Amino acid sequence: MTRQKIRYFETQSFGKEFKKLQKKFRTLPEDFKVAKVNAIELFHIKNIDNKSVELIPGFKSNKFQIYKLRKFACKSLKGRGVKSGIRIIYALDSVKMNITFLEIYFKGDGRDNEDRNRIKEFIQCQDLALETLIFQISEIRVHSVINYRRNTLCWIYCQLQQGALSKVN
Repeated sequence: MTRQKIRYFETQSFGKEFKKLQKKFRTLPEDFKVAKVNAIELFHIKNIDNKSVELIPGFKSNKFQIYKLRKFACKSLKGRGVKSGIRIIYALDSVKMNITFLEIYFKGDGRDNEDRNRIKEFIQCQDLALETLIFQISEIRVHSVINYRRNTLCWIYCQLQQGALSKVN
């Protein structure tokens, strides 16, 4: 049995938010690694729901599901445990097992919910990139078919000129 492995990516805005919060909470990088293993991988690979991760409804995409990591234990916030108030929003491509981190925020800074516009923009951008890729592939295929047919017609013409093929009336 092969072990599934999740590949992690992040948006540029996530990276900026992470660095900003890291200045406030020094243990954030270490805590983030722990959360990846103990919450995200547990939920998506081993199908164990410890109520840390929840699907965010209302986003339509053929490729992604959007999740929120709610129970995030941050050692810098002593005494709070998993009720730290730090939230992480991410997109899962379940076919490739890729996770893209979209947003990280601290509820204590006055934010209660995820930036829904940012999530919509990410999905639209990814869907547009996919459509563009499909269009480019179909263009290549069309050109290949045209070139194949042109080459075939040239071959048939040459064969007719040489008398190797007989004309059909």
